[in-house]
Amino acid sequence: MAMPADGRKRVVIEGVTPEIDGGRFPIKRVTGESVVVEADVFADGHDLLECRLCFRRESDAEWQVAPLAPLGNDRWRGQFTVREIGRYRYTIEGWVSRFATWRADLLKRVVADQDVGVDLLIGADLIDDAASRASAPEAARSDGHAYREVGLGRRVVHAEHAHDGALAVLWIACQRGVQLERLLAVAHREVDG
Repeated sequence: MAMPADGRKRVVIEGVTPEIDGGRFPIKRVTGESVVVEADVFADGHDLLECRLCFRRESDAEWQVAPLAPLGNDRWRGQFTVREIGRYRYTIEGWVSRFATWRADLLKRVVADQDVGVDLLIGADLIDDAASRASAPEAARSDGHAYREVGLGRRVVHAEHAHDGALAVLWIACQRGVQLERLLAVAHREVDG
């Protein structure tokens, strides 16, 4: 999966554990045991980040991925299970999440009863941009993410992140001219849970 280059240049990853002598020697685990990996991942500014743990057996060509969860204070954690005897490699990737940052900022504006019309258009552009980068298999997948295809006259949008369904409804409704009061009511239901 290709990620946009902008944003990744600002992310710093350090303090990766486990490691022995800066990676000079391998860590050891037995089959069935989990490898818990932590790292400090941060960037300048207040943008939100996303991180993932990439791992593979040394003899495998393809990387597998697992999400990293934030622990607080720029520390992130993820894990994978050793399935077979042999050497494994792992690395961490981190990037600025334009969508998560937009979503968090939008929710703050909705709670503050500010005009969010422009913000909704920005969100629509973010989703259009992501859809244009998605390959056909990525756009069709359904493993944990819901992709809903929505026709908006001149554009077809793949709305990712099922848990952000109310936000997708917000900007779709905005594009179709639904009144702001109705949009805010939907957004407040999203914020209140």
